[in-house]
Amino acid sequence: MADKRKNNGAKKGENRGAGRKPKSYEHEIRAAIEEAAGDGGLLSLWQSTFTEARKGSISHQNTIYAYYYGKPKEHIDLTTDGEQILAPQIILSANKP
Repeated sequence: MADKRKNNGAKKGENRGAGRKPKSYEHEIRAAIEEAAGDGGLLSLWQSTFTEARKGSISHQNTIYAYYYGKPKEHIDLTTDGEQILAPQIILSANKP
């Protein structure tokens, strides 16, 4: 039976929407934020963030660290309760059924 979808509208070899958005998109977002903030808007935003961080707000402190130093690398533990995960054993026999 024929599929009738004919590649769902995609050309052969075309990846629609796959991958990271282009840097130009990030620049557009940044420009829109700066325009919305106006003169001194971003400066006052960061000043209020530092004020709250000095008061002890952990989330504000984390924001400052993330933007200034970068986020730390996340590690994934591939063990179960401290034990290594064992790969399944595959036994190939010479006898064919």
